[in-house]
Amino acid sequence: MCLKDLTAAAVRGLVAARPWLIIPVGTLEGHAPHLPLGVIGALVERLADDLSARFRVVRSPLISFGVNRPDTLCLPGSAGLQRKTLHRVMNELIASWEASAGIEEFVILSAQAYDPHLEALGTILPLKARLQVVDLATFDPAEFAGEPAGSITPLAAETSLALYLAGGQIWQDQNVTIPVGATAEVGQRIYTFMLDRVASRCFPFSRDTA
Repeated sequence: MCLKDLTAAAVRGLVAARPWLIIPVGTLEGHAPHLPLGVIGALVERLADDLSARFRVVRSPLISFGVNRPDTLCLPGSAGLQRKTLHRVMNELIASWEASAGIEEFVILSAQAYDPHLEALGTILPLKARLQVVDLATFDPAEFAGEPAGSITPLAAETSLALYLAGGQIWQDQNVTIPVGATAEVGQRIYTFMLDRVASRCFPFSRDTA
């Protein structure tokens, strides 16, 4: 239930029943030669869709740009915002949604383990609403996949998620090698764990009544 696809009347009705808004925040930056620049955005947007459907909570369109890590700034196609810019943009958007729709609880989904990015999101000050910032990058992917601790590298986990989200196909050329242990099946297990963890910790709604 994305805001851009709903009428104002539909938003009014949905928010009256559950005054929450999920906000997926991605990045546009290089991660590895075989991964798309928007891999983080694809992950958080899919999570936002699934959580929105599960709990009948509206979600915002994907915020495609975040604060990029310094090592990605020179890679072709990468583009990002300064910490203060992202902070201001998010503050203004949240203030707008709080005023126009009466949102009382915001859940920001992010997967960028970079301090300036997280600081920009974590220091947002809604007028009255409550704010939760979920950082999906600070976890041991092996735990999420049900494997021994430390057995899956972050790159293999990110590749596995990309394979799962893209239906088993990600862009690559003949000179690119997929990390050992990266499969769509592993990605599905990691994703399912992520989805259930966020659902149980951030959304105090019964699945039977969602």
